[in-house]
This record gives sequence, C-alpha cells and structure tokens, in this order.
Amino acid sequence: MRYAIFGDIHSNLESLISMYNTVACEVDKIICTGDVVGYAAKPNECVEFLREYDINFVLGNWDYWCADENTDCSTLRPNVQWTIAWTREQLTQDNKDYIRQRPIIIEEKDFQVVHATLHKPRMFNYFGIASPKKTKDILNDMIEHYKRMKFNISFIGHTHLPRVDVLDGNGLLFSEYLDDELKIEESSKYVINVGSVGQSRNEIPKAFGIIYDSENRTIKEVQCDYDIEKTQQEILETKLSPKNAIRLEKGK
Repeated sequence: MRYAIFGDIHSNLESLISMYNTVACEVDKIICTGDVVGYAAKPNECVEFLREYDINFVLGNWDYWCADENTDCSTLRPNVQWTIAWTREQLTQDNKDYIRQRPIIIEEKDFQVVHATLHKPRMFNYFGIASPKKTKDILNDMIEHYKRMKFNISFIGHTHLPRVDVLDGNGLLFSEYLDDELKIEESSKYVINVGSVGQSRNEIPKAFGIIYDSENRTIKEVQCDYDIEKTQQEILETKLSPKNAIRLEKGK
C-alpha cells in the first residue's frame, strides 16, 4: 500500500491543493500530521478540503488551540495569540467540533502518526530540536518516543523541518535528510519528520511531504511549488500579521 503523509498546512489552501494534486494519483491513502489551521487565511477551507477527500489527521497544537475556546494561550507570543483569536473567529462550530474529535495518534498496519512525539503527545514537545537549557529534556523525549513505537516507523511534524532520525540496531542514534529514496531496514527504528505543506522552515519555499510504500518499505520526499503570492495576498487582506505572509517566500 502506498501512503502520502504530510501536515502543518496552517490554513494555506493553495499549498494543500498543490500537494494533493501532486500525490493523490500515486497513493492509496493520505494521512495528515496535524496543524491544519493557524497562520494563513483559509482555516475553514483547509479543514473542509480534508473532510471532503476523507483525509484523516491527528490533532496538532494549533488545531487544539484554535478549536477549543477554553484553551489558555496567554503564555504564547503576541502574534501567536492574535492569530489564534482570529482563527477562532473564522472557524465554524462544525469545523471546531470536527477538529476536537481528531485522534492524537493514528495507527496503521506498520506505522504510527503523531503531531509531535509519542511521549506525552498532548504536551506537543519538539522532537530533536533543543536549546542548551533543554537538551536533556529533548533527548529524554526522543528516547521515550522510541520506546513507545509499536512498529519501526513513526511519522511526525510540528518542527516544519523534514528529516529522518534513526535508532539503528546497535543502539546508535543519528539524523539525516531525505535527499532521495530511503530504504527501511528492519533492524532500525525511524522517526520521519514530513516537513510542512503550508509554512516550510528549511529556507526552501515549497510544500513538503512524503510517500511511503509499505510493500517495498521505501520512503521518498515530495516537494511541490504553489502560488505563494496568492496565499500572501489572502493573508494581507485580513487582520492577520503581515509577518505571516512575508515568511512564506523565505521558507522560514
């Protein structure tokens, strides 16, 4: 079976449509790693697109913040708080209810999908990204994530940075980028960050995702262009911060 897995759409409808059109004819099923809403101007349209095409998604932190009016976001950065408030106003009650019903983890025949980490998934901690003060905590989250893997593959998002973290059969942990096709070795465990469809942060202003072939046990990265200027204009026509638009062309 062939899967397309992508996420961190962040209300960017143009990038979502472009990614879908790129992968839909190549795969049997599509799964989203969450953060469907936030930052850009089309939250309802993105949720409804996934619903229309029967694309399930795990709950991301932005989905959680924006769909639940009772979530306390007072400790977040001002622009994040403003974006959450704006997105809450836009989302229909039906779409909010649908988002809140999304699972925190999706389990398929030979892999799991979670937005952040399998260890305390509702904490939405970052996998493999650390500041000097948090290095110990991040490493602990990584170790605990590997312990909770039911299979030797898990797919995540959250950081917007596509990469592969591997725990090999000798207990060695290393990271690499998906430059071409990755062959899954049965003796190793793989955490695949699928990157971001709607707001890349690797300085490449494109939509990112992956295709997983469960029969051949291979993973390949997917990159596709989308109409960035249209998405930027949609943002600028709202009360959202212009920063949300500017960053798209820089891929950061």
